[in-house]
Amino acid sequence: MQYLREKYTLLYDDKALYRESLFCASCHSTSRYRSIARGILKAISERTGVRSESFAELNPDIKGVSLRIYDTQIPFYFTYCAYPIPDMLTKCKWIEVQTSIYKPDVPWGTKLGANITNQDLEKIDISG
Repeated sequence: MQYLREKYTLLYDDKALYRESLFCASCHSTSRYRSIARGILKAISERTGVRSESFAELNPDIKGVSLRIYDTQIPFYFTYCAYPIPDMLTKCKWIEVQTSIYKPDVPWGTKLGANITNQDLEKIDISG
C-alpha cells in the first residue's frame, strides 16, 4: 500500500505498525528513523544555529562550525529498511560522526572500521 505525502511516498504493510513501517520509497528509512533525524536536526540547530529541514539539505562546507555526534547504531541498507543517518551526516565536513556496535568478545573501544568502535554502552569509551 502507499500513503502519499507532499514530498515523498511512504509504503506500509500493516497500518497498525506505523512506527516500524511507513518506509520511505526514496531512502527506505522507517518512521522511527525519520523521527530520530528530526531530533538530530533540532539538536544541530540548537547547538550550532544551522537550520535545515533534512540531512540532504545541510550545507556540507560550513566554516567556523563543528559538531561531534555519537550514534549507537551503525548505518545499514536493506531492500525495505535502511538507517542512513551516520552516512548522511558524514557528508558534512563540519560534523564528526562516531558510531558503535556491540561485540562482547572484542575489547571495548576497539576500532572495527571507519568511525566504528566496539562499545558496551554500560562501559562506554569514546576517547578515540
